[in-house]
Amino acid sequence: MPFDALTMAAARDDLAAAAEGGQIQKILQPAPLAVGLSVYRDGRRRWILLSADARAGRVAIVEDTLAKAFATPSPFIMLLRKHLEGKRIISLEQMPYERVLTFTTGAEPDAARLVVEIMGKHSNIILVGQGERILGAIKVVRPSESRVRPVTPGRLYVPPPAQPRDPVFPPGPRLDPAACPSEVAESLAALPPSIPARQALLGLLAGCSPFLADDLLSSVATPAAQIGEAPLGDLVTAARIRYSLWRSREWQPVTFLNARGKPDFAPFVPAVAADISEWPTISEAMEAAVAGTESHDALGTLRGEVTGEIEKALIQAQRRAASLAAGLEAAAAAEDVMARGQLVLAYLHAIPAGAASLDLPDLGITIPLDPALTAQQNSERLFRRYRKLRDARARLPAMVADAEKEIARLADLKAFVPLAISEADLRAIQRDLKPATPPSGKAAAKKQPKRGPARYRHGSVTALAGRSARENEEVTFRLAGRDDLWLHARERTGAHVIIPGTAAEEDVLSAAQLAAHLSEARADTRVDVDVARVRDVRKIPGAAPGRVTYRAVRTVRVAPATDGWDRI
Repeated sequence: MPFDALTMAAARDDLAAAAEGGQIQKILQPAPLAVGLSVYRDGRRRWILLSADARAGRVAIVEDTLAKAFATPSPFIMLLRKHLEGKRIISLEQMPYERVLTFTTGAEPDAARLVVEIMGKHSNIILVGQGERILGAIKVVRPSESRVRPVTPGRLYVPPPAQPRDPVFPPGPRLDPAACPSEVAESLAALPPSIPARQALLGLLAGCSPFLADDLLSSVATPAAQIGEAPLGDLVTAARIRYSLWRSREWQPVTFLNARGKPDFAPFVPAVAADISEWPTISEAMEAAVAGTESHDALGTLRGEVTGEIEKALIQAQRRAASLAAGLEAAAAAEDVMARGQLVLAYLHAIPAGAASLDLPDLGITIPLDPALTAQQNSERLFRRYRKLRDARARLPAMVADAEKEIARLADLKAFVPLAISEADLRAIQRDLKPATPPSGKAAAKKQPKRGPARYRHGSVTALAGRSARENEEVTFRLAGRDDLWLHARERTGAHVIIPGTAAEEDVLSAAQLAAHLSEARADTRVDVDVARVRDVRKIPGAAPGRVTYRAVRTVRVAPATDGWDRI
C-alpha cells in the first residue's frame, strides 16, 4: 500500500478542510492499533481514522461511523479522552517529506499534540503534552526494544530522524527535484552506470517511497533499469512534475490494481496501472482500496461476545454428541459381551487360578480375563458389563437425538447473531443460549416484559419477522393466520416472514427480498425464497425450535433488500 509522504500530504489536506477548527467530541478504538476521532465542525460530524497498523496504517476521513472493537477502553484511549475530548483541533501539520502528521489541540496551558507516524512496522500514535513530554502511545517502545528511539511516558518526544542519503552519494540533505532539478540531475549523472536507478532515487530524493520510485522509472524506462540505461533528463523532468504536488496541492486521488492484482491507491495517476478509478478525495480512495479493517459495527463488541459464548456451547455439544455416539457404538456389542460371559461360565472347570485369558481354539475365540479374579468373578464381571451396555443401548439413541437437536439449535442461534440490528436482539439470543429457570415470587414480578417479533411496514402491508429460532416459531405458529403467507430463504437460516395472504404480487416479491435480507444469505447476489400458506407449514416433531417442513410451495429468486420496508 503506497501510503508515502505524498499520500500523507494529500490526507493532511483532506483533514484540514474537514476538521481543522472542529471539536473532538468522541474518541474510541475501532481496532487494536487504531484510534477513531469524532469531530464536529460546521454543523456536521465526521469520523477521522488514525491507524498504526503495519499493513493498513493510514490517516483518513471515513464516511461510515466507527465503532469500538473492545468492551473496555484501553488505558491509551482513556488517556486521549482525558486530554483531547471537548478540545478543538487548532492545526494539522506534516513533518516535511515525512509520513508524520501532528494534531495540535486546545490552547495553552492545556494544549496537547497527537502525533501520528505511519512508518510500516514502526507506525505509532503518540500523545505529547507540555514540555514535549510523551504522555502515552498506542505502542509503547521500551529502551530494551529500541535503543535508538524509545517511546515511553515521561520521555521527551523526539521526531523520527531524517533519512540520510544513500552512501553512493556525497553526504548532504536529500533533494526535492521540483526545487533543485539541476542538482538532482548532476548527482544522478555522477553515479557509476551500473547502480540500479531505483536505488539511486530512493537514496537521493526527499520522501521518495518505493512506489514513487517505480512510478518515476516506469514513465521513462523500467523499474529494473540501471542508472546508465535511464534517460536522466526525462527522469528528472518526471520527478520534478511529481514533486511539484508538494506546492500546487493539485491532487488526483485514484484507486487502481497494482502489479500483484490487488487494489491500491495514490494521490496522482500512476504512470503504469490497471483499472484506474478517480475519487474526490484521497480518504475516499483509501477506504475504497483498503475496505476497512476497523470496526464500523456499533454492536461489534457484544456481537463478538455472544458469538464466542455460542461457539463455546457448540463445541461442548459436539463433544457430547461424539461421546454419546461412541457409547452407542460400544453398546452394539452387548450381545457379544453376554456370549463371552456365558462361555466363561460354561468353562469354569477349565480355567486355572490367575489365568489371563480363556482360549477356545475350536471356536476361534480368546476371552481376556482379570488374573486377580476367579473364573466365577470374571463371568459375573462380563454379565455386569452386558447389563450396562444393554441399558445404554436403550437410553443412548434418545440422548444422541437430543444432542444433535442441541447442535442444530446452537447453529441456528449463531446464524442469527450477524442478523441482529439492536442490543435487545443480541441480548435475546444470549438469553436463548442459556434458558433461565422460570422466576418465582418477587423475581417473577420484576421480570422483563416479553419482547415481540420485529414488525415492518411497506405501504399498506405489515410483515412480521422472527429474530431468532424461537421467535420464528412464535411468528409462524402463534401469531400468523392460516391464510397468511409464509416466506423463508430456502435452505438458509433466517427469519420466518409473515404477510397477509391478500397481498399483491409486487408486495410478495418485496417481502421475499426482506426475507432474503433477514437471512444468512444477505450477502448473496440472488437468493431463492420459498413462499407458502401458513396452513401448509408444519413444525418438525422433536426438532429444534424453528425447524419446519412445508408443502404447496412456490419459489421466487430475488436480490436481498429492504427497499421500501420501514421498521415499526
